[in-house]
Amino acid sequence: MGNAMVRRANELTRKGNNNLTVHEIVAKWDLENLTIAAVREAPVNWPLPMLNKDWDGVTLDLNATVDLGISLIKKASENQARVIGFPEVWFPGYPKVS
Repeated sequence: MGNAMVRRANELTRKGNNNLTVHEIVAKWDLENLTIAAVREAPVNWPLPMLNKDWDGVTLDLNATVDLGISLIKKASENQARVIGFPEVWFPGYPKVS
């Protein structure tokens, strides 16, 4: 199964004239100087401050939060981040989603 996953990843990374495999792409990374990004922005419509226990009228917006997450991933990538950490339950579904 491991080799099949590597083959599939290699297929997905081949775009246009770029025939690099996953191993070749990762080999170019400077793993001695790994940049890590940590998301510190609240999800869309998240009640602040975080210890706020009043969830009345709060409707979390999963689609808007996914869009925000994608923009944060792009921003981190532009700053050479290879690993991006999101807080637990950052993408809402708890306690309720619109």
